[in-house]
Amino acid sequence: MPVNLFKSNKKRLLLAFLLLIGLAATSYISIRFYLYAKSLAINRLEVRKKKQAWEELEKNIRSLLVNFRGDCGIVIRDLKYGWEFSFNADKLIPSASLAKIPVMAACFYAQEEGAIDLNQLLSLKRKVRVLGSGRLKNMPYGTNFRAGDLIELMIAESDNTAANMLIELLG
Repeated sequence: MPVNLFKSNKKRLLLAFLLLIGLAATSYISIRFYLYAKSLAINRLEVRKKKQAWEELEKNIRSLLVNFRGDCGIVIRDLKYGWEFSFNADKLIPSASLAKIPVMAACFYAQEEGAIDLNQLLSLKRKVRVLGSGRLKNMPYGTNFRAGDLIELMIAESDNTAANMLIELLG
């Protein structure tokens, strides 16, 4: 009985091809797993470094707060990792002037966007003058101030009239 070499070679080629595909797939999976494991190790190292920096920041802030003369409270939370630092978090502290911080931030953002110019002059008007902190409450109407100077007065002296002038500028 004659042997058909073509059929047996065809089977061998198919088997070798399937074996080659299996080896390639196994190699690919092994390399992907290695790279994934390596990235996990790198991420763990990065998180460990960030955690150390967080702990150092917390230590530095705590040392400043302990020696601070006055009442203060703070809560800082890392939104990515969920770490939190707090000091006197439950203490009630009047916070009316904290509203001026977003006004300041909005001014800087508006300047970056080209919506306002911090060198532009703003005139003190009757409708924005209010009592409270700051020196602008005693200035005559029509006095001009640079927007950047108003930010400084609003933050450094808690000037309510400066805050109102900037809020009017921002719209």
